[in-house]
Amino acid sequence: MTISATQSPPSLFNTGAAPSSSNSTVLNSDFNTFLQMLTTQMMNQDPLNPIDSSDYAAQLAAFSSVEQQVVTNSLLEDMAGLLGVGGLAEVSTWVGRDVRSEAPAYFDGEPLELAVTVALQADQSVLEVYDQNGDLVQTTVVDPDSDSVIWAGVDENGTPFPSGEYSFVVDNLVDDESIGLTSVHTYNEVIEARSQNGQIVLVLEGGRLLSVDSVSGIRA
Repeated sequence: MTISATQSPPSLFNTGAAPSSSNSTVLNSDFNTFLQMLTTQMMNQDPLNPIDSSDYAAQLAAFSSVEQQVVTNSLLEDMAGLLGVGGLAEVSTWVGRDVRSEAPAYFDGEPLELAVTVALQADQSVLEVYDQNGDLVQTTVVDPDSDSVIWAGVDENGTPFPSGEYSFVVDNLVDDESIGLTSVHTYNEVIEARSQNGQIVLVLEGGRLLSVDSVSGIRA
């Protein structure tokens, strides 16, 4: 049975989160430096033309605004980290299961199940199989009443094709003329889930990386 994979990872939001210790240290250091500069400014001002108190207030307000922005950014970073960890923990349950997508399928000698879609107006639909070099290696007619095909992975002599990735597409024909291609969904086993460049990706059998957004279904 195929399980929908469109569900978003659970949100993990800690309302009591605080900025990291490193950010707090930086803020404290900057605030002390600001106070020292302000004190020096007051001590060295022209007594005949003192700085207006409103200028000091404006400087304090400006520093407070920057300080609050740094704290806000730190909290947002902590939230993003929590959400990323939560999403990765959720997706890690997919390891060992098959995910459905339009990615090439890894063939290791075992027949592959393919989910196909044919054009309704076509009088014939043909499954085209391409190896990892992009070469067409086999074609076979698709039953228009079936939404799945088992590709045995053997040539006309019964010899298995080499292990590796294979891509599939359905060419729809009318009077032997192509009227367009339709996609084929494959099933690949997930061997790892990882966070990479800020995104959660799946490592499929054969080593291909697949974004979570590309998954249209999961099955045991």
